[in-house]
Amino acid sequence: MIRALQIDVLVDPTGHMASNRMLVFARKPAPVQVAFPGYPGSCGLKTMDYFVTDVLQNPPGSDATGYAEKWLYVNPTSRCYQRDGNEPEISPLPSDERGYITFGCLNRPIKVTGAMAEVWVRILRRIPASRLMLLGSAGATGRSRALLKGFADRGIAPERITFVGTRKRNDYLRLFHGIDIALDTFPYAGCTTTCDALLMGVPTISRIGETYASRMGLSILTQVGLSGLAVATVIAYENVACELAQNVHRLRHLRRSLRGRFVRSPLIVPDAMARAWESVIRAAWRNGCDRM
Repeated sequence: MIRALQIDVLVDPTGHMASNRMLVFARKPAPVQVAFPGYPGSCGLKTMDYFVTDVLQNPPGSDATGYAEKWLYVNPTSRCYQRDGNEPEISPLPSDERGYITFGCLNRPIKVTGAMAEVWVRILRRIPASRLMLLGSAGATGRSRALLKGFADRGIAPERITFVGTRKRNDYLRLFHGIDIALDTFPYAGCTTTCDALLMGVPTISRIGETYASRMGLSILTQVGLSGLAVATVIAYENVACELAQNVHRLRHLRRSLRGRFVRSPLIVPDAMARAWESVIRAAWRNGCDRM
């Protein structure tokens, strides 16, 4: 059908995730094939011509080992966030009402590693009475129970850790009403979750790695003028989180201003993203014509 319709550029948003069509792309039904960043890495197919990215996630000249595709740059960012306009209002800073800082990570629990838990323990130790909110259920999964035990073994009382379950979108967004500072996962950084946090006025601390998946936080935070919250080392991640937790004036300012900064950023301007996509897809097609 693709060949019968004479599709010139075929775009894949799924990669190797569930219900993918990799076997279709392996047969090269279109002359130019492009992998969209729904899957955070190379498809590994020689028949896939391009991988869409931006200069922050795959800097020009950096190591392309592991990529079967050529990088196709959409700048300043390769992603666009869609909001419905019915999100909950921004809440006051939780620590002003509670008297303690609440850190939070609402990324999928499978992204939480032992190294992350260690740095979170150090952050909780350095910020007295602080709390940590995580997605999951302490009594329902072995992963959550093991994580809770790990915190307890390192001297973090169970009452300082709160697990919350998945829920409908606006109920999920309201969870950010209880979070002062979001802590990104690494080496697999958050994407939509980080955007959700910024939309709700919650700054996010992210660690920069060497891979596409570990540099999503840097790309997103840069678009809202918070590249300083994306750092290269675990020590810097810990220090920046603690410094921000101790700067209540900055936290209040970010709470009030982040949604406005986010909705004015390139992340949420679909017309500009469409024009950028048109440009790079046309360039990909011209390059494909030159090879034919």
